[in-house]
Amino acid sequence: MLTILFRLFTAFLRVGAAAFGGGYAVLPLIRETCLAHGWLTPEQFADVAAWAEFTPGPVTLNAASCAGFTAAGIPGALAATVGCVLPSLPIVALLVFVRRKYREHPLFSGVLGGLRSAVCALIFSAFAAQLLSAGFGGASLPEVLTGHASADSAGLLLFGGAFALCRAKTVPPAALILFCGLCGALMA
Repeated sequence: MLTILFRLFTAFLRVGAAAFGGGYAVLPLIRETCLAHGWLTPEQFADVAAWAEFTPGPVTLNAASCAGFTAAGIPGALAATVGCVLPSLPIVALLVFVRRKYREHPLFSGVLGGLRSAVCALIFSAFAAQLLSAGFGGASLPEVLTGHASADSAGLLLFGGAFALCRAKTVPPAALILFCGLCGALMA
């Protein structure tokens, strides 16, 4: 048990150290970490991502806690969460110092612009992974593009409708998640 807890802690310590851009930008890294270690299947990670969004708190920490819990129960959740949080304090302190000192420098503005592009790509990657999970049973993008994956029309319709409502900002996120969960239960 101590071995898996240590592996969860160190893996999520690396995730926490690389967790730039917020929860959705980090989900692909958490996914790859969990799949590479065999802690979660792609389907389980899709569930973890849904629970991480649904539960209160930061998505990254919720995903780490859920993944750790799935892999090793409450001790696993604690190990993954502590590992994920630990790198933040010194990194944030350093970034605040750098920002205060260099915020007017053109190079600093350029770096921030580049980071925004990277974060957008990471968020899109998380979006694509969830779309593939919801609409194509977790098939890979090459499988979908080459016609080797079957589409789940109900899943795609639910995904598209939820996405449109989310973008229109007409339904609170918690209500949307509950509604989609209920629809998923009815479709099962």
